[in-house]
Amino acid sequence: MAVLYFFVWGAVWAWVVQTRGAWNLILANLAGAASGFIVAMIFSVICAGLFPAHVPPATENLASSVLQMITTFGVLAGVWMWLVRRPRPEHPLARQLFAGICGLAAGVTTLAFFALNFH
Repeated sequence: MAVLYFFVWGAVWAWVVQTRGAWNLILANLAGAASGFIVAMIFSVICAGLFPAHVPPATENLASSVLQMITTFGVLAGVWMWLVRRPRPEHPLARQLFAGICGLAAGVTTLAFFALNFH
């Protein structure tokens, strides 16, 4: 199942990068990695339900955990994309770094909020 998980992750990642359109390569790879991770996670949850293993998975908080991870990645990507569109700083690399750091901080804050309040 782990090999299948990584295959789905890589396939979605490659598909997003190949169909990136006007996006630059860095943003396409980040979007591909994030979307591939989410699709592979959902795929593994579905496969675990269809083909149960010898050790039953702990499904009591599984839906909540998937929702929390998707929300965290959504916050990270949303803040990143919002800040990268701003006109300042003017240099594209500085703008990407600033947006990445702020997006990562927002994602970690969201994950910490979920971890402290719901687990």
